[in-house]
Amino acid sequence: MGCLFSHTTATNDEDVDAKEDTPPIKQYSWDKRESIKQKDYTTITLGDIQDDAIFRTPGSINGQQLILHKCQNCAVFIFDHIGTASIEDCTKCTIFLGPTESSVLVRDCRDCKLMLSCRRLRIRDSSQSTFFACCPTQPQIESSTDLSFGPYQFYYPQLEDEFHASQLSVYNNKWHQIVDANPPKTSANYTLLPETTDVSDLFPLPDWCLSVGANLNKDKSVVPYVAPLRNAPYDKSCFVTFFSDGLSHDRARTFIQQMREKHPDCLLVQSRELSLQDAEAQQVFSSDKYAMAITQGPVIGLEYSGSNSVKVCQETLVAVSKGSTGLVFVSSSHDSARKQIDTFCRLAEAKTRGGSQIRQR
Repeated sequence: MGCLFSHTTATNDEDVDAKEDTPPIKQYSWDKRESIKQKDYTTITLGDIQDDAIFRTPGSINGQQLILHKCQNCAVFIFDHIGTASIEDCTKCTIFLGPTESSVLVRDCRDCKLMLSCRRLRIRDSSQSTFFACCPTQPQIESSTDLSFGPYQFYYPQLEDEFHASQLSVYNNKWHQIVDANPPKTSANYTLLPETTDVSDLFPLPDWCLSVGANLNKDKSVVPYVAPLRNAPYDKSCFVTFFSDGLSHDRARTFIQQMREKHPDCLLVQSRELSLQDAEAQQVFSSDKYAMAITQGPVIGLEYSGSNSVKVCQETLVAVSKGSTGLVFVSSSHDSARKQIDTFCRLAEAKTRGGSQIRQR
């Protein structure tokens, strides 16, 4: 089945029960707030601007709707969470938007570079632009050409909290699963950037962004890098699950960083965060011993791919779990991992379509 790590001990999951004295889950002020769709929010419009910088600090937008239009040769950096956003008729712009709870529509844009995190990303009638995206649903393009896509890579101190405020998870990202409504018969309308791409070369960060602590360092990025599945051998995977206890995000982030630094050949190819019911946990883990753990909140599931993925994941988890009371599951073999991953991802897809993947906080 797998292994469940608690404190510094790793044992077979048949011998481990979930701890009942799990620390209280961290609470945020927005956990109980109403959906923005139920509120009458003001629309903030920024437009008809050339050769200028547009800068908004954390707390200045606070979930409002945003329209950005007719900007040319501008640097636009919105360091706050947004309700919904529209970017229209922009040319030669560098655009960063904070986490957007609903959709971002990009239309009639050319030669732009955009860093976007949102629930739905739609791109129409645009060309020669690069997108660095974090999106739990598949980005959709229509009547667009010469687009490039890469994974979201950004940090400033308030960013993770703003993801929570927008009810988005940094672990739900389908940046590379593009849906093209008008696929050509020959070459594609888009490409995926190589893994070796230096984001700072394509998405220049103005010096004045340093005032909010912003940077493009991959090791500090709030959203972990997920490699396209095209690079992963299907039968060499390992499944790792972090159960919620208020510190699961910190442990998962530390684990991902350690894996990237010490085992670069073992790739993170999928990540999901979702809530599980008893029957669903039984399907994933083939055991009812995780019933208590899943009641604490959403779980983080990671798929690593590599010839020694099970061994290196287990070893890294032992090191990461030292001194921790958190619970972590890891596959015991490639064969069991494949079934666990397929089941977990199938459940995640069903919850995404139903809109309940991470809103069950």
